[in-house]
Order: sequence, then C-alpha cells, then structure tokens
Amino acid sequence: MNDNAPENIIMSRSLYKEFLGPRKEVNHRLMESLTKAEIMKAGRMLGAVKENTLYLDEEEMPCLFDIAFREIKRNGISPIEQLLATGSIKNRFQREYLSGLNQPRISLFELVECHAESGSMKLHDLLFPGQCDLVLYDIGFSSTASPGHLLFTTAVPVYDAFITSGVAFTFDIQWKDFILREVHKGFGRQWKNPVRRFKQFFHLNRKIGNQMIFQ
Repeated sequence: MNDNAPENIIMSRSLYKEFLGPRKEVNHRLMESLTKAEIMKAGRMLGAVKENTLYLDEEEMPCLFDIAFREIKRNGISPIEQLLATGSIKNRFQREYLSGLNQPRISLFELVECHAESGSMKLHDLLFPGQCDLVLYDIGFSSTASPGHLLFTTAVPVYDAFITSGVAFTFDIQWKDFILREVHKGFGRQWKNPVRRFKQFFHLNRKIGNQMIFQ
C-alpha cells in the first residue's frame, strides 16, 4: 500500500490482516525497551508481585507489557511516547498502531453485533456509557463470540475503527451485574484510573474469565 496515500481509510478484514505483523513488531520493540526494574514495577501495578517475585503465567505476560507500555514513565514520558518521538517508525501500519496505542479506550464492552465475515464487532461501552459505540476488528473473536459477550480490552484506534493491543478478557453476560457492582464497590470513583481498572479486570479474569480465540 502507498505510504503517501490519504488517511481517510476505511477499515476492512483484509486491511486488519495488514496490522497483525506490524502490531506484533511494535509490541516487541516496546517490550525490548523495558528494563528488569520496569518490568517488576509494572508487575506491582498489576498486583502480581509478592516478596520481589513476579507471579504470572506465560499467557499473562502480555497483560504486564500492556500496562508497562503506557504507565511506566521515564522523565515523565512513557515507552510509547518515547518510541513515537524517535521518528524511527517508518512502516505506515506500525505508525498508525503506535499512535493509536497512545490514546486507547480501556474499558468493559458488551458485544452488540458480530460479523464473522468481515471480522468486525460492534461494542457498547459499559463503564463509560456516554462514549459512542465502537467497531472492533478481530477475526478469531468475531468467529467464536456472539452478542451478549462481555469484553474488557485495550481498544486501539486505527483509521476509522479499533483493534486490540493483543490483550483482552472475556466474560459471560451472566456476570454483567456482578462485575459492574465489583468495579464500583472495589474502588469507588478510583476505577476511572486506568491502572486500577486494568488491575481489577486482570484479577476478575483469573476468577471468572473465559478462554476465547483472538487473532
């Protein structure tokens, strides 16, 4: 695709596939930039460190990196912002994803519509109901999920839609009232803090989350 093309681009299944490699490459580059001390700090933010030992399964490590990329600060600058500032990202899909990763929507969503043929889903924000519904692309999840599923994710804006950062937790609709009570009871108004919100859903996922296929 032409790197000089105008940016009024409409997301599609085929275009979504173009993001899979660049998303992985950007995440890996950000991950490689983290020091051991920063990884432990992110683990503490997640509530996954006890007596200076990190307690995470291999499949949970992306959760640590997701929070570290945004919340670790180096002289007030996050790893995402630092990488953006270098100007070293030349691939258009990497640039679009990295820019979106710097301004994500991190929330619990209810799946309203599911379109397996296009790989897209319409999601309603349950924590910030004043926000408009969004269209999220994920081929694997759109093929296995159905309306009513609950999804907590870091939704990254790319062009006119969203993709995940690679991290997502899913819950059955039967848990909706329980989860919303837990969110507000657990932190009061502090659930609006993205670190506390992510940490709470990380631990809810350990208790009542589902295994789903994402791509």
